[in-house]
Amino acid sequence: MSLTNSTTPTCEDIAIILSLREGSSRFIKRKWAHEGERDDDLAKLLDRFSNRPEGIATLDEFGSKYLPAVVDRFIEAKFELPLPPTPPPGAFHNGYFSILSRLSHPPLNYFAKYLRSKHPIASPGKKLGRVIAERLAEITQLHPDMTLAPSYAQSLFRILDVLAFILLIFEGDQEPITVDVKMTLLVLVEDCKVSQNERLRTVSASLSNLLTTSFKHSPERRKWVMTTRGQNRCGLPTCNITTGLKACARCLTVCYCSPEHQRAHWRSKISLPHKACCFSTVY
Repeated sequence: MSLTNSTTPTCEDIAIILSLREGSSRFIKRKWAHEGERDDDLAKLLDRFSNRPEGIATLDEFGSKYLPAVVDRFIEAKFELPLPPTPPPGAFHNGYFSILSRLSHPPLNYFAKYLRSKHPIASPGKKLGRVIAERLAEITQLHPDMTLAPSYAQSLFRILDVLAFILLIFEGDQEPITVDVKMTLLVLVEDCKVSQNERLRTVSASLSNLLTTSFKHSPERRKWVMTTRGQNRCGLPTCNITTGLKACARCLTVCYCSPEHQRAHWRSKISLPHKACCFSTVY
C-alpha cells in the first residue's frame, strides 16, 4: 500500500501500517507490492513527522502500547543477505527497526523504560543488543567495504546509534556482546570514525568507547541513563533543578522537583505538555 501525505498519523495508524493490529487508516490508499516497499514508505513518513511536537506525542503513545510487539517482530524478522542495492543493510531493512531508531532518543523515554523493565513481556529486550550486534557483525564480515559507500552512511548511523543506546541502558550482570562480535564491531566503528558523515563519526566514537571499556563504568553511561529516565533535571522546561526529583507515578518517564511543576507541565503552553506524552504501560 502507498501512504498519503496527510497530517501526523496516530499511534493506531502506525500499528495498522506495521500489521500490529487490524483496521483501516487514512494514510493507506493502495496495496504495496512487498513489505520492503511498505517499510520504505513508513521510513519517509517517520522522517516527515517524528521531530514535530505532535509526532513526539504519537511516538510516545506508540512506544507505550506497541514496543514489545515491535521488538518481537524485529527479532523474528528474516535476516536478508547479501546487502540490498539500497540502504539500510539487509537485516535492518524493516519498519520495526525504523521505529526503534526513532524511539531511542530523549524525550522519547519509553524505549529506555522497556529495556529496564523486569516484566516478562519485556524479556526479549534483554537480548535485543546482542541480536543487533550479531547481525551487524555478520554483514560487516561479508561486506567489509560497506563503510566506503556514502549511500549507507545514514543507515549505519541509525544502526550504531540504536546499539549504543541499548548498551548505555543495559543493566544485566553479563556483557550482552561476545568477544568475537565485539572485535568485529570495533573494526567497523574505527572505519566509521573517518566517514564524511559527521553524525556517523560521532556515534562511532561513542560506541567505540562503550565497546572498549566496562559498560557499567563508562563515563557516558550515567549521564545518558539519567537522561533517559527523565532524572537529569525537573521535567518542567523552565526549571533547572536537578536534585530531590520524583517520577511521574503514571508513566515513570519524567521526574519533577515539586507537584506544582508537575501540574504546570501537564498543560504547558510553551512546550509539549506532559499530558500528551504520559501513558501507563504493561512493562
